[in-house]
Amino acid sequence: MYNKEAPIFRYNILIIDRDKIHTCLVIRYKMDAEDVDDDTGSSETSEEPASLFSDASIEDVNDYDNDQPSKHEEVNKRAGHIAVQYGEGALVWGGYSEVPAYLEGHEYYLPSEVWHYSYLKNTWKKLRTTGDVPNRCSGAGACLIDDSLFVAAGYHQVFDRPELPEDGDEISDQLEVEISNRIWRLNLHNLTWKRLIPGGVPPLNCDKTSMWAYDKKAYLFGGFGPPPRKDIHMDVEHLFQYTEDSSLSDGYFGDIYRRGWSNQLLFYDEEQNKWIWPQHSGSPPSPRACHSSSVIRDKVYIFGGRHDEVRLNDLYCLDMRSHTWSNILLPLDSPPIGRSWQSLTPLHTGKDAGALLLYGGFDNDSNALGDCWKLDLDKDDPEWIRMKHLEQGSRLWHSSVSLNATTHIVIGGITDNILSPSYVEKHHAEKVLFLEVNPRSLLACVLDYITKHKQEYSNQIQELPHNLRVILEARIQENKTTKDSNRNIEPGNISSIPLD
Repeated sequence: MYNKEAPIFRYNILIIDRDKIHTCLVIRYKMDAEDVDDDTGSSETSEEPASLFSDASIEDVNDYDNDQPSKHEEVNKRAGHIAVQYGEGALVWGGYSEVPAYLEGHEYYLPSEVWHYSYLKNTWKKLRTTGDVPNRCSGAGACLIDDSLFVAAGYHQVFDRPELPEDGDEISDQLEVEISNRIWRLNLHNLTWKRLIPGGVPPLNCDKTSMWAYDKKAYLFGGFGPPPRKDIHMDVEHLFQYTEDSSLSDGYFGDIYRRGWSNQLLFYDEEQNKWIWPQHSGSPPSPRACHSSSVIRDKVYIFGGRHDEVRLNDLYCLDMRSHTWSNILLPLDSPPIGRSWQSLTPLHTGKDAGALLLYGGFDNDSNALGDCWKLDLDKDDPEWIRMKHLEQGSRLWHSSVSLNATTHIVIGGITDNILSPSYVEKHHAEKVLFLEVNPRSLLACVLDYITKHKQEYSNQIQELPHNLRVILEARIQENKTTKDSNRNIEPGNISSIPLD
């Protein structure tokens, strides 16, 4: 969901009177807590469940240090994972890690583990989940509806344990892989997974797809995988296109390993526990995978991805109220160049139309990209503007999250040619990128100042409301471990934490 932030008190220069610091903190704290989400009319949707994600809790917190990425390689050293905004933080799940060139295959992350980043405390926490835990996978789609994380499709590792032989000798699990169309839900209050068994016509089995939430429904678009099945998809085959990958079907395996791209559009309705294929109109995108999507109010934007042998740079808009597609006509030769495995996030501009922020990807010449682009959707003739000041290195098959109106983060990914031969080592990202897209709030500056000058305000910190005090104490503790290094994380505001 695209949340506007009320433009209250934004300054680049701050002069602090230590005798008034407590008043400043409390006033801004109360004002931000009363801000209302424009889409819902309520501030409750941005609050995190107190038991697991509350920024007022400091138990079992693993501090994250950008300058020592080896402490949390599990966060950075992954690709094909999912990441979603949750409150003023982010959840990271799944994906795989490239192994050294002398080994075969990939190392997939445990699907029972979810990482949570707290923007306010600048900390990472590993959460353990239970229930119908999904398979290890990459390339899945994910979206957040209220306090539930929905995960669908993807390239799965499935462990099958055969029956024991009669002689009683032990046998090892057999590893199989599958391209899935299953869907799971993670309850973020109790961290319990449930595999859903919906009615209706299911999606095509696919990975490298995209998902988003709208009107409490989980939408899925595109992807790469086996062709539709006549016995399952016959009634909806007029609603999508499928382009087969001729390089696979003409190969050694013939029809056994048929794969291709689709532009399927459907949604999961939890209330009906059913997959629904909506009627849509207009000019839909071509079949594709490795594309990116972003939601701004009642519109969804789809950028790029791969179709057959071409990586695209087109941009489509889907009006979610009418399910009408339109192509945003930019000059044919306009940048950014065609790409796949990029990220696309909504950008706050203070206007209803908002903007899009594009980062990285993989081009038609097999280059990992590190460029960053902004598209202001409020303009009559929108054009991509390069944001060189935000560029911090190449990334592909990463994830990006808009934490709030000021900060976007880029998580994980690979920094070189992912399609190199297996004997060529691939390299993962070494740190999370923090993109400061707007000036920080006054309170963010104050929190930063107090953290760095904690001795001067030690007595006043104890007089603050509980939630503010805990956040400051967590920041001060984290600052102790990084005071001798150059931190590149900027502290944020506290607009979503509840009052005592």
